[in-house]
Amino acid sequence: LKPGDTMSMTVCFHSKDTTVHIDTLLLEAPCFHSVVTLVGPGGSPFIYTTDKDFGPIIIGETRCDTMTVRNLGNMSFTVTGILLHDTNHFKIDTSGTSKFPIVVVSGRLTHFSFCFTPDSKALDSTTVDFLTDMEGPYKDSIKSWSFLKGSGVDTTSGVTQTSLEQTQLSAFIEANRLIVHVADNLELGEKFELYDLLGRCVAEWGSVAAPDANGYIVLPMPNVSSGVYLLRVGANSCKVLR
Repeated sequence: LKPGDTMSMTVCFHSKDTTVHIDTLLLEAPCFHSVVTLVGPGGSPFIYTTDKDFGPIIIGETRCDTMTVRNLGNMSFTVTGILLHDTNHFKIDTSGTSKFPIVVVSGRLTHFSFCFTPDSKALDSTTVDFLTDMEGPYKDSIKSWSFLKGSGVDTTSGVTQTSLEQTQLSAFIEANRLIVHVADNLELGEKFELYDLLGRCVAEWGSVAAPDANGYIVLPMPNVSSGVYLLRVGANSCKVLR
């Protein structure tokens, strides 16, 4: 190099993880030695989606609600589309959603609206996958899918959904027992059913005895994993979920 000249050098960095890598570049010449510190931080977007419980809805009616897709990483990702696995009861509400592709920058979130329309007195559930341009080992991290669920309520008996929600019906677990408290004006069916969040029946009780003087029904609790479960009880010719 002549006096005043400049030489450019290109150094490439390829990260295989999200850690910070440090190295040195040694430059040697007859008259000097120079050490250049190289720092390469690895990065990745991290997707996290929320779930949605629509709750009990009158059969034939539609309820819409929003859920979020959040970027917890330090790089952006793009949502290119969705894959909804049950399109008979659940729909995406495109009126309040931006058109794909949707870029979610680091630390930000975007909203999606879904609708649920029950057609029977049953617990309906499904999953929706969010398709992105993420690649590599963190492609689906942390959670790239959402769980949607809801149930239908029949009003042919003249009992509306509002009156069912106001009826005192509660359930809790105590010492391997399922304890259900009911109000005096609630006519219960003889069958109780316990479902997990995937809609699978994990336990059922038939020919359930009437509540005691204080309105309690005590049932033996099956051996199930800890978590959230739905108790389905026939009440006033309708199905009530707790």
